[in-house]
Amino acid sequence: MKIALLSASGIGDCLLLATLGYSLKSKGWDVTLYSDHAGSFGAWLGGIHSRPQLPLEQIPDLSSFDALFLQHDNSPRARAVQLLSHHQLYRFFGAHVPEKHGLLIDSSDYICDRKVPMAENVGRAAKKFFNLSLLQTISSPFPNLRHRRFSKRILIHPTASSAAKCWPRQKFFALKSELEKRGLHCTFITAPNEKKEWGAEDLPTLEALASFLYESGGCIGNDSGPGHLASLLQIPHLVIGGDGRQMPLWQPGWFPGALLTPPPFLMRFKLFQKRWGYFIKPKDVANKFIETIDL
Repeated sequence: MKIALLSASGIGDCLLLATLGYSLKSKGWDVTLYSDHAGSFGAWLGGIHSRPQLPLEQIPDLSSFDALFLQHDNSPRARAVQLLSHHQLYRFFGAHVPEKHGLLIDSSDYICDRKVPMAENVGRAAKKFFNLSLLQTISSPFPNLRHRRFSKRILIHPTASSAAKCWPRQKFFALKSELEKRGLHCTFITAPNEKKEWGAEDLPTLEALASFLYESGGCIGNDSGPGHLASLLQIPHLVIGGDGRQMPLWQPGWFPGALLTPPPFLMRFKLFQKRWGYFIKPKDVANKFIETIDL
């Protein structure tokens, strides 16, 4: 049986569906993962076939598959996939709005429980649709790498897919100083086009990032892909997030980590929602991380 896994746009989304792909492959499925990030992971996701996301005009090319697993992100691509009538279509919803998404089909639709991480929700969907347990980690494809070899090297990821998700820039530099006072060595990690701005490590691909992260002691950052990668690689991590109501679903969910958000009562007021980062202090982040990490 051939199945296409159609990921949403994020790095974390890619990793979520990759774990589903490996689990399906172990049961004999022929799996293709569609994600713009999977190829950049190189050998780290080398066990399953991957392709970039399809443009709208190529959606009909999915006709060669027996089944489709769609991570529904409300994009035109997702809506086009729903119109394909000759497939077994499994739909995975972060949230379901009948006016947008149509009627639910219990046997082939899954709506996330927003009280548990996305990784657990994908695991529940895998159990419901395919009666299999989800892979909880991936092993290093490189025998020379040693897990957490540099236990005091802490990676800080200060950017995200949108400015609204980012803790203030100056606070990341203050956090770096705070942690280095405590004997840790901190380095920034960013996308290649952001490297110069932050003086970040040279990591041109997600394969390079995964290898560097795998040997590091921990990771701190905004709600973004590297936190999910750290969790999947069993690396201690802390995520700084703005909306405590959303983060139980969107926080990394494979390896336990820490989550720090502003006081909930402040987020009831629109005045503070855009300024959430100013209510989280670098010293508090450092203290929470030290509690989490096992050196």
